[in-house]
This record gives sequence, C-alpha cells and structure tokens, in this order.
Amino acid sequence: MDINKEEKDEILRYFKIGNVFDMSQTTEYENYLKERQEIDKVIMKNAEIDYNIALAFVKINFPKLKIKEDFRKQEKKGSYDPLTKVIILYEKSSHTVFHELGHFVSIEVLRIAGDIRQDYGKNEVLAELFCYLLMKNFDENIKYNFAYSNCWAKRIKDTFEINEFEKDFKVITNYLENFKINLSSE
Repeated sequence: MDINKEEKDEILRYFKIGNVFDMSQTTEYENYLKERQEIDKVIMKNAEIDYNIALAFVKINFPKLKIKEDFRKQEKKGSYDPLTKVIILYEKSSHTVFHELGHFVSIEVLRIAGDIRQDYGKNEVLAELFCYLLMKNFDENIKYNFAYSNCWAKRIKDTFEINEFEKDFKVITNYLENFKINLSSE
C-alpha cells in the first residue's frame, strides 16, 4: 500500500499548471468562424420559414415590441433586452426572430421565465420551445434544427422539474393557439 501511495505522490509532485488553449488566440479562428457559419447555413436551410414572414408576424401581433436589425458581423445571432423591450437581430433568420420573441413572451406576457441571471438555462429552453412550437404552427413539416436546444437539453433536469416543464409547455401551446398563421409576406 505504501508503495502505491508514493507513486501517486511522485506523479502529483511533477504536475504543472499552465494556460488553457483558446482557439481564438490562433490565426485559424477566423477560418473556423467562417466554416461554422457555412455549416449553420446548410443546416438551417430547411429549418426556416421566410424571414420577412416571421418579421411581419411579430410586427403585426406584437406592435409595442421594438425590433432593430444590425447585420454587421456578430458572433451572436440575436438578443432581447427585457428592460427596453427591444429585440436586436444580428442575422436574417426566422429562427432567431422567433427565439427572441420567445424570450419576450415568456418574460413579459406569460411570466413563466425565471430570473434573467440565475435561470439563464431555463429561459433559453423556454425561448427555444416557443420558437419550435411557433415554427411548427407555420409549417407542420419543417425540419426544425434542435442544435441549439441540444446544448441546453443536458441541463434541463437541473433547470426544470418535469411537471414544471410540462406546465410551461402547455402554457406556451395554449398561448400560440390564439394566433392566426399567415404564410404570405406582406
């Protein structure tokens, strides 16, 4: 037993703490971002409805909600600020429009969202759930991309009790039944 303990001590004695590698520190980071954007475009191709239709839906049904478009190169796709009630879109994507609308609805309308800082994971799941259900209302056969949802799915057990998730799912579903979906952009 003492021999094994000495070996562990020997190994730990030579352990060296160093910096963590960060890809953004390399010259290849820009290429990685471009490649990631191209992959996202391919994946999202059949997972979107027309951007202008999504935008018109929001403007007609939520006239007090402000939307700003800022299509300069950004790493973020969109954001919602609950203090100013403004959605900022950094890309032309119906998924992003509906995801950010999901934040607005879950925080301001349905009041099922958690604390902005402490329950970030829960709020992302609710926004993505809202987005998915709304997209399905527009096109039942849409090939919805769950890539973003999947990163939060691992945390769903930590974020929700199953009965809370079911309750929120029903609240969102019932809320969306109030909207007439029109697929023509005007």
